[in-house]
Amino acid sequence: MSRMSKEDDLEFNPFYEALQDKYGGFFKRAQDKQFLICIPRSSLLKNSIMNAAFIESHIFRPSPFFQGQYLTTDKASKGTIEYENGVIKTIEGFPKDVTAKVLYEETGYNKDYKPFSILLIDQLLVAPPKANNAEDVLHLKTSFIECKTFLMSFKEHVNILANINDEIHQFNTNYMILPGYLDDVETRLASMCSRATKAICKANKHPKKHDKRFQDNISNSVESYIVGSVHHKVFPVIRDELKAKDAALANRISSLDGVTGDQLGIRDEFICPLPESVVELANLDNLTTPLEKLMALKTTIDRLTEGVNTAVEERQNPTDKEQLCLTSDDLLPILVSLIIQSKCPYLESNLYYIQHFHWSDSSKDEFGYILVTFQAALEFLNSTDFHNLRPAKQKLNKEVGIEKILEIASKDNEEQANQNAANIHPIQLSRSEKQLERITRMLEETTAEDLKYKDEYKPLGLGKPTRYSGVPDVIPLQDPSRKREQLGDFLSALQNDGFDTCSSDANSSPFG
Repeated sequence: MSRMSKEDDLEFNPFYEALQDKYGGFFKRAQDKQFLICIPRSSLLKNSIMNAAFIESHIFRPSPFFQGQYLTTDKASKGTIEYENGVIKTIEGFPKDVTAKVLYEETGYNKDYKPFSILLIDQLLVAPPKANNAEDVLHLKTSFIECKTFLMSFKEHVNILANINDEIHQFNTNYMILPGYLDDVETRLASMCSRATKAICKANKHPKKHDKRFQDNISNSVESYIVGSVHHKVFPVIRDELKAKDAALANRISSLDGVTGDQLGIRDEFICPLPESVVELANLDNLTTPLEKLMALKTTIDRLTEGVNTAVEERQNPTDKEQLCLTSDDLLPILVSLIIQSKCPYLESNLYYIQHFHWSDSSKDEFGYILVTFQAALEFLNSTDFHNLRPAKQKLNKEVGIEKILEIASKDNEEQANQNAANIHPIQLSRSEKQLERITRMLEETTAEDLKYKDEYKPLGLGKPTRYSGVPDVIPLQDPSRKREQLGDFLSALQNDGFDTCSSDANSSPFG
């Protein structure tokens, strides 16, 4: 692998910037799960839009089936790549065959000090959407970096931005925020944003300057730039002012640890894991501007709705005439469950920050219902008496992930030693019977633990979600000539612990 040039410094790479900023939830999940992150070099990303689909198409998890292969982390795991000797090859699930050279590999470490890999590659695995100038200036900017870049892209803004920077510096250096005077801070910053927006709109020479969408984009960008620049000074004061509410909410959430979705009143049809929504909400404190926090709340609800609807469709009988529909009454307890799972420590402060330091009328009108929905969820959470909850429903988890089975298969010797302690008669069993016995005991343990998935997830109950999908919907087609030593951990474990009762009949099953 060649040495990374200054041009390909990750700190200036649009993909890496978007991954750290706008799509921080993807980045956090990739770190926690030790995924492989492939970052195209900067020169490939000019005039490109970094949307969620493009970002996710370059993040991979190890294949449980074949060593050296990786699957995309989207719900369907539809893409497969092979990484070997500094070269990445797309195998299936991509628009075209791509062979990409790895220019640089960097090892990062997550919060548990476990390594994950970041690869800088010389080819795009999937082409990103392109933005021409006319479309880009009308595209809503939400993050601090996006808004700053947008405002600085017009040379006629240079002097005005210099004046804005002076005002921001004066505020951060000399203005003292006194307890109980947040209203004064709000008024001062709103006035600063209003003056700056008028000055920039007047100076701007873009052909779209009279388009309301362009004007709204300018207004939102100025607000996000100014408020984002003083966030480090203002938000700690908001947290201090609302620390009693945040603490009360944290205590309530802590007291509900272990409560399941059905106990909160979620209909059985709508109970399903929603890890993407939880990760999005848990990342709220890492965002800077009120607008991007508001958009994160919107994304949380969007992914919640999409996840529940997908689960309902998968479970529903095609012959059923009545279609289940997620109503606002159904949404509330599900959102409460997500709030409990995300354990966002300053949710009350974040809602106050959005409500009082976001003044743009356009996005307020469009996304106002999002803020109201979260406020209603907090009211439900704070005012409901949870002391007399009905018993949680005990349900057998019939869907066992590959990793769980692998864990069982790899503990053959340990479980053999524990047979006497478990009051299992020490008779000689065939290997297939041992496998069946281990899987049966695992299922029983899962039931007894009330569907606690350990490090995977709980079904809209509580706990930290750390995975999204256990097994791809369709096992990727593989070359039958692949060598045995190329098998991944899962298949190797089964092959090494072969079923001595398996017949040569292709239709026979080792599980009877």
